[in-house]
Amino acid sequence: LGGARNIGMAATETPYAMQLDADNKLLPAACEHLLHAMKVENAAFAYPTIQQFGTHIQTDVLGDRPFQPLALMPGNYIDAMAMVAKWAWAAAGGYYVQRDAMGWEDFDLWCHFAERGFTGVHVPEILAEYRRHGSSMTNGVTETPNHKPRVVTLLEARHPWLRLTTPHAAPRDDAPA
Repeated sequence: LGGARNIGMAATETPYAMQLDADNKLLPAACEHLLHAMKVENAAFAYPTIQQFGTHIQTDVLGDRPFQPLALMPGNYIDAMAMVAKWAWAAAGGYYVQRDAMGWEDFDLWCHFAERGFTGVHVPEILAEYRRHGSSMTNGVTETPNHKPRVVTLLEARHPWLRLTTPHAAPRDDAPA
């Protein structure tokens, strides 16, 4: 996933890019509002409040917290559906690529941004939709008992200041039983 995101970022001819996984949706004004917020704040990235849809939804929205770098310490609260400045992505070295620890590439990038003092901005509007389903990469790969420890070990090695509160596999409640 990190490699695919890096290829997309490297190929873009614009100063900003938006990551969108195939099972999620952007609302019509999303890019306009995120870009405006980035320019006003001179931010490295901007992320919206995201409405969830699909099965077994416990909370209505994701990403409804303002950007506070130290709030990343216990875990990620910013989805990959964020607009990113190409300069910031390049300065951080891009998304990590490690097949045996695939997952959390976006969280790693936010941590690199925080370490460099880059500003992120939350746009407190629902501008995107996140589909919850049992066959998601989160449930099928990242949050499995054999895989998550590798992801946690990698992220803690790359960012020793992290104090992750969910280091063990915890599939989302929409995972197949």
